[in-house]
Amino acid sequence: LCAEEKFSDEIVREFVKQLGDNNYKVREKATKELIKLSLKYIKLLTEELKNTTDLEIQERLAEIIDQSEEKLNEFFSENILKSQQYLEEKKYGDALKEVDEILLIKPEYNKALILKIKILQAKADYKECIKLITVILKTYKKDSVEYDDMGYILARVLLISGTYTEAVKHLEVMLLQTRRPEEFQRMLCVAYELNNQASKTEELLLREIKNSPLSTNFNVELAWHYIRVGNQEKANIILEKTIVQSKDFDLNGVLNCLFLDQSLKGAEYLNTITEPILKELKDKKILVVTDVTPINILYLCYQYYFEKTGDLKSSINFKLLYNSFSEEDKKIWPIPLLGLY
Repeated sequence: LCAEEKFSDEIVREFVKQLGDNNYKVREKATKELIKLSLKYIKLLTEELKNTTDLEIQERLAEIIDQSEEKLNEFFSENILKSQQYLEEKKYGDALKEVDEILLIKPEYNKALILKIKILQAKADYKECIKLITVILKTYKKDSVEYDDMGYILARVLLISGTYTEAVKHLEVMLLQTRRPEEFQRMLCVAYELNNQASKTEELLLREIKNSPLSTNFNVELAWHYIRVGNQEKANIILEKTIVQSKDFDLNGVLNCLFLDQSLKGAEYLNTITEPILKELKDKKILVVTDVTPINILYLCYQYYFEKTGDLKSSINFKLLYNSFSEEDKKIWPIPLLGLY
């Protein structure tokens, strides 16, 4: 993996030409020499592969680069690990430095590009992040999974950065070609709302409700859209109807009861969820973070609220639950909620 200083770019290009030589021995010798080359020439070899029209050279060069990819993963693993560690420590400059060292050798190295996007997001450098994602997006085929994934990430960053008009434009384009329309549609609803286009959010959700009359998801989304824009009356009508129709009770159901001030119904629903959870935890004197999920902790807190506001006797001993965790575990969110309650 060490650099072979004796090779210049011109010599490397000459070896590439020899891959298409009429003499088999010349082709084999050139292949072996290129395989031995330092990884610093991967970028050059990749460029040569793009530029050549010779089928023999294409085949041999592709094979050499494939073998080099395995070396690349080993070679870059230390940089990736260091960068991830710096990211966890919020040392964004150091994290970017490690990633940029990789991209200097291989600009299209996917692991490094994805990691750089994460670092830029954490650093709140949204302008650079958007620029990088946009460049990467253009390299993917529009009908690929990678294109959908990167398009979704770009939409999120545009929304987080407050670039709502651009987010709307991007999501409208993605919605025409994605294989995940429901995900992008939900995000487009949010983008319209944030971009002061509430009527478009309403129009989009009403169309989906018409297309999927048996689903309650879009009804709930429309109701909470009405709540956010201040149309409480319309929200009430939808939520009351949804609660009656809904067979499954989840966090949305909790919020619906909370908004409609239906404490008794909320406590009744939640009791069916929390009773088996509390029964399972009761026999454990020592608890660890994996014993109870964050959503279950939220259910317990909401149930306590509903019981108190509905003048019911509380069925949850928060003190006992909280003190069953170690001091370290008590610092992990949302376990501090148990302590608060």
